[in-house]
Amino acid sequence: IVTRRIAYGSYLKRHTYEPKGKRFARPHVEFFFKDDAAHDPLMLWVPALGRYALYKASVPIENEGSKLGELSPSENPLLPQHEGDIDKLIELATECFVIIEEAFARTGVTLVDLKIECGRDADGIFRIGDVVDNESGRLWIGGDENHALDKDYFRKIAKAGRPLTPAERAKIAADYAIVVNLSSLFLS
Repeated sequence: IVTRRIAYGSYLKRHTYEPKGKRFARPHVEFFFKDDAAHDPLMLWVPALGRYALYKASVPIENEGSKLGELSPSENPLLPQHEGDIDKLIELATECFVIIEEAFARTGVTLVDLKIECGRDADGIFRIGDVVDNESGRLWIGGDENHALDKDYFRKIAKAGRPLTPAERAKIAADYAIVVNLSSLFLS
């Protein structure tokens, strides 16, 4: 589940008409199906069918060929099974986002978006099974994307297809240390 406060990343690839950096008054929640081979497609609930439609996460849904298929919740018990489950997960993801967003805001860092993974416990209650770190969301010091603490810095280097320099490794390690230190303040 990805919750966004600011339009950025794959959201902009799917919503090309939206301006980069648009701030959502209420966090925007999206569901993705965990499938590395399919690049974690976007999942949209289709009430009339009682199924999920899967779409490429990196292109607008309207594009021909963007639909990858469908998933039936009855065939996959790990999926939210109905609209009530989806509503509960949206509420859980939004509440989680707002709490973490407010905690980071107190340190001068903007939480742009947050990815969490959820599941059901033995009693059937939805639980979050994730961590707060540089890989779970975009974090910008002072709200400035040029002062990011997240994994996008590493992604840009990886896309260039070259090994990390010692200075780049040191920056990544320092960014992780900053987030560890900031998140440790959440408990005090």
